[in-house]
Amino acid sequence: MRFVVALTGLSLLACGAPCQAQSVAEFYKGKSINLAIGFSAGGGYDLYARHLARHMGKHIPGNPTIVPQNMPGAGSLRAANFIYTAAPKDGTAFGLFARTTGINPLLESGATFDSTKFSWLGSVSDDVSICMTWHTTSIKTWQDFITKPSALGGEGPSSEPDVFARLYRNVFNAPIKLVSGYPGTNEIMLAMERGEVDGLCGISWSTIKTRHTQLLRDKKINLVSQASFKKVPEIGDVPL
Repeated sequence: MRFVVALTGLSLLACGAPCQAQSVAEFYKGKSINLAIGFSAGGGYDLYARHLARHMGKHIPGNPTIVPQNMPGAGSLRAANFIYTAAPKDGTAFGLFARTTGINPLLESGATFDSTKFSWLGSVSDDVSICMTWHTTSIKTWQDFITKPSALGGEGPSSEPDVFARLYRNVFNAPIKLVSGYPGTNEIMLAMERGEVDGLCGISWSTIKTRHTQLLRDKKINLVSQASFKKVPEIGDVPL
């Protein structure tokens, strides 16, 4: 199954009362728009957000500056709660969250937002989720993954790594121990290298290709499964 990276905001480009007496260009001229990134620096979401921030202001009347701000916590739940409850509602704040954010209120008691009341602005990616393990573990194939005990890194109850780990554990009876609480996939990758966990699920294939190319080339990671409606041709040997 392919998943969409959610770019979410409450009022960007629809600034309401402050804009009624002036044009959108006049309102945004000389202003900054804060972009809350629900993950730590260095991961795939952070890369997407910073690339977006570099170019998006050119396409908004008044050409405001987009200021990225990392706000990791509980798989982007902290950032989603902030945008919904505390961020300005005048068009000067929006956020980039996990693609599972929409179902957070169903999975996580700490969600203080109503997903239906967000203004979902768009998507910056259409991607495939991967489960992978570190090369020194005994988990190297799909069969290993569903039969041998493993420890997988997570970020929070409703984050992608946690959701996918629980999915494989509950649907396929994979003997997975979930070690949650890491700020982002970058930290989980470091935990894999240190031997704290065996692997990670729910990381995007595009992130692996762009951020962890050397690990792929040096065969430091094993790709054990891909979640998609159809296989990605370049990793066609990885089980769907």
